[in-house]
Amino acid sequence: MMISPQTFYERELRGKNAEQINKVIVRLKREMNRLKKTMEHPDYAITMYPTEDTRIWCTREYLQEAMRALEEINAPYIPNSRERRIIEFNENLNHIESIKFTIGGFFGGFTIINVSFAYTEVHYVVNESNERVQLATEEDCNRDAFIEDLRDLHIGEWKSHYDLKRFGMYVLDGTQWEITIQYDNGAKPFTTGGDNAYPYNFERWLEFIGLEDYFEEESEEEDD
Repeated sequence: MMISPQTFYERELRGKNAEQINKVIVRLKREMNRLKKTMEHPDYAITMYPTEDTRIWCTREYLQEAMRALEEINAPYIPNSRERRIIEFNENLNHIESIKFTIGGFFGGFTIINVSFAYTEVHYVVNESNERVQLATEEDCNRDAFIEDLRDLHIGEWKSHYDLKRFGMYVLDGTQWEITIQYDNGAKPFTTGGDNAYPYNFERWLEFIGLEDYFEEESEEEDD
């Protein structure tokens, strides 16, 4: 059973010194990485509750409480190089100029989604099987809402590349995917991708980008 962030603060952080709080932070970060790796395994299936996804959410909240505890004793947390890149990603979210998402394979073809912005609106262009289709913008799909939903995906935490080698598996062909985010402030483009392997919350990304049924459709085509 998970506890609230406030209860975690009272139990684990209140009255602790900087060294003790930093040890808590290290433990939480290790737990976060373990949970993500569990969900990223190709054979992952939900077998317990609260689920790993819920535990990741809670652990993220606990980390925020730990950072706040350090601030309270005037010992601000110093992020490492990877964490600085995540911070930069979040700072650049309001400067996104375009997003390109590609997913598919050699035999089944690729789906390419290009996202661009026009003032407060968000526009999608989908290129699939050499057919270009302009998708209508939803009435409630404005730039601010889009950016906030994207922020909640924590894509800045994703690895630059995902594959099955870390699980001792090798698959030829299959599904490849890539995301490229361009900015209008001169920041270096953000890229991530993978071969038959995905971040722990990739299904949420597919839902966000409008391809929530992608793998179900792929499975149906293989059965045919």
